[in-house]
Amino acid sequence: MLEKSKLILGHNSFFGINHADYDKGKYTSEQFINNYKKIIEVIDFANSNEINNFMISTLDESKFLIDELEKSDLLKKMSFYILLPYINKYVRKSNEIGLIGIIKEQLAKASLSKNLKHSVNLSTYFLNFDFKKILSSLVDIELQSFEKVNKKIVILHDALTDILLSLKKVEIFEFFIELVEKKHKCQAGFATKNFVNLDNLFKKININTTILTHANHIGFNMNPGKIEVENSFKKTTNKIILMSVLASGYLKPEIALKYVKNLELHDYEVVIGSSKKEHISEIISLSS
Repeated sequence: MLEKSKLILGHNSFFGINHADYDKGKYTSEQFINNYKKIIEVIDFANSNEINNFMISTLDESKFLIDELEKSDLLKKMSFYILLPYINKYVRKSNEIGLIGIIKEQLAKASLSKNLKHSVNLSTYFLNFDFKKILSSLVDIELQSFEKVNKKIVILHDALTDILLSLKKVEIFEFFIELVEKKHKCQAGFATKNFVNLDNLFKKININTTILTHANHIGFNMNPGKIEVENSFKKTTNKIILMSVLASGYLKPEIALKYVKNLELHDYEVVIGSSKKEHISEIISLSS
């Protein structure tokens, strides 16, 4: 059986994010849109059943959800796994206002003092295309809404991780870990759709960290292939957070959790996306 302490409640279902079925995700989001009370009820139910870990992206709605969690007194009971940046936000706006426009728009949400600080950065890092300054400012901006929460880990989105991986930007991986641990006082991690290659790189440069990646019975989003990823799991020294174990709702919890158990991982956690109490109850019944 899977220990409940290893379970992380994911936010995707609340905000219509479904990696396999857009229409299904949209339908689910319509049940919660502008109705944070319903989201709070599901999170409260999970908390009352000892699932206190919550994974969330830095989407615009997160600020309002955190405000509601604070009002309900749930916030202090929860540990947050923060995935940044919410990449769809940048992709959606990039064609309209460009990269600099997006960052300036994000800066507008900060205090005046922070705006001045980051504006100075803008004038330097775009001249030199300094990855470290870009990443440092990006992390600061994205975490503005999370100042009140118990941050357990900050995870770099796979869209950026996999770009850095393809470019073999070792120094940026090392910089991100140092930045998060020293400045934001929590663990750092990386999401990837290329676990085998990322894990191999980290072995070469002696990085031991946390990797968020896809793993499920049907091999959905497991690259370069299910068997290769499973073999890499057996040899890794990194902690693994498994996502998409239900393959975006395609698999039943019993099959999904049996698959996780059969992997025989040592240091791992599992993200479960669920918008209904009965689904959470079913997963809990299969856990210890």
